[in-house]
Amino acid sequence: MKSVWVSAGVALALVVLVSCGDSTDNGGPAQGAERGACYGNHTCNDELSCISDLCVDASGIGGADNSGGAGGTSSAGRGGSSGSSGRSGNSGGVGGAVGGGGGGEAGLSGSAGDASSDGGAAGASSAEPTKAALHITWSLEGADSHNPLTCTAAGGSTISILTTPNAGSDVAEDLFDCSVGQGSVVLDFGAYSAVTSLLNQQMQTLGDSSQLKVNLTGSVCDQIVSGHCVHDFAVKVLIDGK
Repeated sequence: MKSVWVSAGVALALVVLVSCGDSTDNGGPAQGAERGACYGNHTCNDELSCISDLCVDASGIGGADNSGGAGGTSSAGRGGSSGSSGRSGNSGGVGGAVGGGGGGEAGLSGSAGDASSDGGAAGASSAEPTKAALHITWSLEGADSHNPLTCTAAGGSTISILTTPNAGSDVAEDLFDCSVGQGSVVLDFGAYSAVTSLLNQQMQTLGDSSQLKVNLTGSVCDQIVSGHCVHDFAVKVLIDGK
């Protein structure tokens, strides 16, 4: 009879232990445990977090509870290209605005405006000319044959250029080596008549060019050299008897 009472006591103790265990009535995780239901105040055991009424380990989940991911940062726009040298061009357009939300890519910066041509290379001379230069290129030709001649074949060695101002009677003569083929006479601005002649060693005239009428100004120049406005002309000297 004593052994029956002992067996009954052991059975009653086992029933008490089962009823006080950590598991829920349906065999799932206990309330407050991982994957178990949250407590009524939305808390859980240890460092577990209450998410959607379940206790979970949130240490491996990025960001705080119920918070969205951080927006991406936008990349900067590329800088505009520089203009060439000279006067500053118009400024480039403003880059496009950065889009909202996830952080769109920034618009490209506008290119710098083209530089003005004012910064171009300087000319041969920027100073105003103070004198005129009558620059004459000559050639020799037989008056009878109309064949081209060299200075030696024409019998001469010196070229004479006579210039006479229209406003006066002062005649100026400038001499040049015939073989050079060209020469310049510096004059004041004004209107002139000029004759080019071939001379022999005795300074006798062997032939002349037609009279050249020129108006030497400082506003229209073929080139400016040493402050002189150069006017270019070509003449043909006809040699008598050739």
